[in-house]
Amino acid sequence: MKFSVIIPIYKAEAYLEKAVRSVLNQTYSDYEIILIDDGSPDKCPLMCDRYSAINPKIRTIHQQNAGVSIARNNGIKVAKGDIICFLDADDEWDMDFLKNVSMLYDLFPNIHASFTARFIRTPDGHLQLLQMPSKDKYFILDKLFGNVQYCRTSSLTVKKQLFHTLRPFREHVKRGEDLDLILRIFCNYKIGYCNIPLLIYNADTLFNSSSVSALSYFPYEEWYKYNYPNHRDLIIHTTGLIKDKIYKLLSEHYYRKAINLFLKGKWFSYLYHKLSVFFV
Repeated sequence: MKFSVIIPIYKAEAYLEKAVRSVLNQTYSDYEIILIDDGSPDKCPLMCDRYSAINPKIRTIHQQNAGVSIARNNGIKVAKGDIICFLDADDEWDMDFLKNVSMLYDLFPNIHASFTARFIRTPDGHLQLLQMPSKDKYFILDKLFGNVQYCRTSSLTVKKQLFHTLRPFREHVKRGEDLDLILRIFCNYKIGYCNIPLLIYNADTLFNSSSVSALSYFPYEEWYKYNYPNHRDLIIHTTGLIKDKIYKLLSEHYYRKAINLFLKGKWFSYLYHKLSVFFV
């Protein structure tokens, strides 16, 4: 089997049908769907069981609520496909998503992961195109920082063999765990890109992580130690996220934690690299 599509599910009753249907409507047929019910308190568990009962391509795993990272990791453990795809329960794929991703891996057999361009659907139904400024439809990412906005977890695919040596999603983290995995992949492997919009990302849904507490954010200071090829970009991007996390901690009145995090930031290096842009 080529693809395993992992869909973590929590309070996604309003969106789940469209997400699952977008996979079942794929023009490429060599795949399985793994639904991970993360203890959802709505009708999602019953919906998952119904999908599994009527379609042999679909498997359902029920677990106590433990968060999206544990849900995705449990899906990875049971996946049978050579390539693992991650689709959030409130997002949708174009019918040619798997077809184009398969073509991307065929064109670049040395890549270990991939992304595609996407549309962002706003609450009023407007579709905003998010696509790299490139004339090529298929290519390998030459840098991650600067292109992060084009890389969404719901269009992420990863060769399963990669997880034999690389730790999967950081568990018990609700914001930033996906970018951490993407960064670790980029530091060690090549990532392909399909510059065709094949994902519809629904903004501002209940499944969105933007409202979680700063206590659940990834410990971004760990990134300073990562072997990213462009140290300047690593410092700037990491310190910028630390700055945002400090503001969030302060707004939530976690003053001591904000101070402790401030002491871990590489502020002089950050300012040096930011200012150096004006003198290049």
